[in-house]
Amino acid sequence: MLRPEFSDPRLSDLPAVGTSLEGSPGLGERASQPFYQARLALSHPLNSSKATVGFGGHYGRERIGTARTLDSWAFAVDYAVPVMRRVTWRGEAFAGSNLIPFQGGVLQGVATLQPVATAPPTQFNRIGAGGGWTELIIRATSDNRNVFYAGAGEDDPRDRHLLPGTPRSKNEFVWASFFHKLNDNVTIAPEWSNWQFITRTFIGTTLGPRATTGRANVFNIAVAYQF
Repeated sequence: MLRPEFSDPRLSDLPAVGTSLEGSPGLGERASQPFYQARLALSHPLNSSKATVGFGGHYGRERIGTARTLDSWAFAVDYAVPVMRRVTWRGEAFAGSNLIPFQGGVLQGVATLQPVATAPPTQFNRIGAGGGWTELIIRATSDNRNVFYAGAGEDDPRDRHLLPGTPRSKNEFVWASFFHKLNDNVTIAPEWSNWQFITRTFIGTTLGPRATTGRANVFNIAVAYQF
């Protein structure tokens, strides 16, 4: 059981400047119950290591206003498989609804329809989403001082749940990185990632064709000192 955390700026759920969460409870705290989460994992020896498959679930609730509650749920499957002695394949797949606590649905939890700006919304759609990520880890040397990572993932909100103001339709990404230990304490790691971001248009409140598509290549380099 976890403290519930929702933070959706479209629903005026951000704490006021200079206040703490205790002074400005979010939509999760107002539901008066925690998040419930569990995971079951099974492991089996394989290639001098072990293969693991896990099954996880989440349920939570947010309260909007004084009477409306909206559920948040997710189911996930994760895996780590030692394909060879120095190669591991791992990842996770998920499906759920109203996943804003975990930045799912491309940071969209609930779509609202508000015909009059000064009036409360007349429609609330919990945005379903599915996706995940997968990655290969290659230990190039037996001393584990040179490790390559390569993977891909996506976050795919259900288009039929979107409304004006929540147009984010998909986020896809691939990455590659290399970790090199200079010595027992210092590691240097360059990384490249490519991002593909898709939105949708609306004709009134009806879903239209694709709109803006964003593409980016990102390069990072990190240095870690362990002690």
